[in-house]
Amino acid sequence: MKRRDVMKLGLAGAALAGLPALLRADDISPSTLAQLPRLEPDGEGRYHLTLAPTRVRLDGRDTELWLYNGQLGPVLELTEGDRVEVRVTNGLAQPTTVHWHGLLVPAREDGGPHDAIAPGASRRYRFTVPAGNAGLHWFHPHPHGHTAEQIAHGAAGLILVKPKASPLPDYPRQLLMVTDLRLDRDGRVAPHTMADWMNGREGELLLVNGGRRPALVRPPATEERFGLVNACAGRYLHVRLEGGTFWLLGTDGGLLAAPELRDELLLVPGQRADLLLAWPSKGGEERLLFSQPYDRGWMGPEPEHYRRPQPLLRLVANREPAATVPELPDQLARIDWLPAAAVSRELVLSELMPEGHPHQGAAGHHAHGGHRGHGEVEQRESAGHDGHRDHARAAMPASAQQVLAQGLAFLINGRAFDMEHIMFEGKVGQVEEWVVENDSHMDHPFHVHGTHFQLVAEQQRGGDWRPLAQPHWLDTVNLRPYQKLKLRLRFDRPGDWLCHCHIIEHEELGMMATIRIV
Repeated sequence: MKRRDVMKLGLAGAALAGLPALLRADDISPSTLAQLPRLEPDGEGRYHLTLAPTRVRLDGRDTELWLYNGQLGPVLELTEGDRVEVRVTNGLAQPTTVHWHGLLVPAREDGGPHDAIAPGASRRYRFTVPAGNAGLHWFHPHPHGHTAEQIAHGAAGLILVKPKASPLPDYPRQLLMVTDLRLDRDGRVAPHTMADWMNGREGELLLVNGGRRPALVRPPATEERFGLVNACAGRYLHVRLEGGTFWLLGTDGGLLAAPELRDELLLVPGQRADLLLAWPSKGGEERLLFSQPYDRGWMGPEPEHYRRPQPLLRLVANREPAATVPELPDQLARIDWLPAAAVSRELVLSELMPEGHPHQGAAGHHAHGGHRGHGEVEQRESAGHDGHRDHARAAMPASAQQVLAQGLAFLINGRAFDMEHIMFEGKVGQVEEWVVENDSHMDHPFHVHGTHFQLVAEQQRGGDWRPLAQPHWLDTVNLRPYQKLKLRLRFDRPGDWLCHCHIIEHEELGMMATIRIV
């Protein structure tokens, strides 16, 4: 059976079980999906980025965001082999950097916290996009101590690297950058709270390309390719397509070996996905791409949106004749397993909670459920023990220094991040195998700079190792509570490289480490 026939059968399966009525069309605003602006080089082929406060209107309110070139989600479009120069100017009152998340650049150009750009200063990033680095990546600030605030103000952009040649037909392509914001009553970006630092910030205003619940209108049966980026600080996207399945074509490191038919996809902060989505086959119908609730181990009173499905994008079929679509190839890329590792390492992600917190000193005593779990139980328990006071305390503004002083910290191998500390040393070109363990009650997305890795095997708490059947390339992967993952990787460039939790607040509170490659 051809892949196209499998797709049709999947769509004919119709309704997803349990899709709430609140996601029907009459609840969705009719806004059109905004196209993200492309960055254009100057006359000498150089790009320019200025990060500065910018007044914008969102959801009927005026607010100030911190944006690159005054734009929401500008796109740097490149091709493998391009020599790139980007001049970045810092228009903020605090230091910043630009980290090219997913691009395989030299360490001195990576934009980590060791190389901050002072307020009012500029810095030139220069690199060549290597062969094999095609895919959807993104850029964002990475100055230690300021990353959370800058991400909360919307600082992010996308990087689309095209291959020299593609095995895919020339599908129309859309880029989707998902962000979230929290605004106060005056329309300003609200300060961080204790709950934000504990859990990772989730804003109530969920945006796709800067808009809420946008739509795309196409002829029936249209198929388009979508590059989806989770640029949120802490929110997980549990992606579903109403009434059918979709094809997963690629992940962080580019195309998969073969398309995978999916009915759901978990996209954690920092991850990207290359999807092929189909419109309804009848004119006048629509299909909703949405994020299903996912309990990642929330601590304390949950935000109102936490257990509700969140609309992302409406695919609306018009009354025109049905589209003719190309056949999807059976094979996309050749991906071989990396050879056996010469070096093995162990990394343990853990947390320290304030004295008296329900999870303080409680490692190993909390079960976790994917869609329901202890977060709900804690909320009920908290409500029964002066929950209003707990909620008020969690909602109070708090700086990173304040919460660290209260005893909250996130660690790798028992240490909080130190700019001067090198946790590991390795060699260029040497294959390594990392066993990464999540010794905590909540999910953590784990990101590695400077390379892509393969997920080799996974182990649930108390279980056996389960090997993965097919290799694929990632730079960010999720770890469930008390789960272990085996990652195989190789650094092809020398320098100091970071690994960290990509919940931005956890990174800021210490869950980050440096490996030196020589």
